[in-house]
Amino acid sequence: MSAKPETRAFSNGSFFETTTWGARLALSLLLVLLAAGLSFADGNKHKLSKDLEALKGGNSGATVDVIIQFNQTPTDAHHQKVQDKGGVLKTKLDFIKGAHYSVPVESLDAIADDPDVAYISPDRRLSGALDQTAAAVNAQAAWQAGWDGTGIGVAVIDSGITYHSDLYNTGGSGGKLRIIYSQDFSAEARTTITGTANTSRE
Repeated sequence: MSAKPETRAFSNGSFFETTTWGARLALSLLLVLLAAGLSFADGNKHKLSKDLEALKGGNSGATVDVIIQFNQTPTDAHHQKVQDKGGVLKTKLDFIKGAHYSVPVESLDAIADDPDVAYISPDRRLSGALDQTAAAVNAQAAWQAGWDGTGIGVAVIDSGITYHSDLYNTGGSGGKLRIIYSQDFSAEARTTITGTANTSRE
């Protein structure tokens, strides 16, 4: 079966007035491949956060601390690829399939081109905030009822607590510490107590 030319009349006198089904199919495939090629060529931009994109073209030789996430838990080979592009491994972050590196800004695109790389973002400074906690527990209702926590003790079980100014009475760290008792159950604490006091902790 041969493809015969098909003539259609278009009011605008289009180039496609006379064509074949085969030509139409070839043209469609060409457009799809062209779009895919442009997408792949620009693919590494989707792997870089906007703030890293903004750094590119800056001072030559500048480095930036980044978190690189991979499509799988990174191996020594993955780390070596980044190091080959001038990166320095700082911390392994296997729980997010990533790692913390210091890398040259001009190497960002080359690192993003690696098909094993999923995303690259800056190692941003984070800080805690308590601006939503009162509303989350409806504290306003307790305050309106006159409850302010006076005489109430709170037990906190945590992997570690720093002596923050909130743990002191008014006056910050210069005031009286509000912690009545604390206990360290870590292996280091047990060794220290047993070694110095010669007491059993059974």
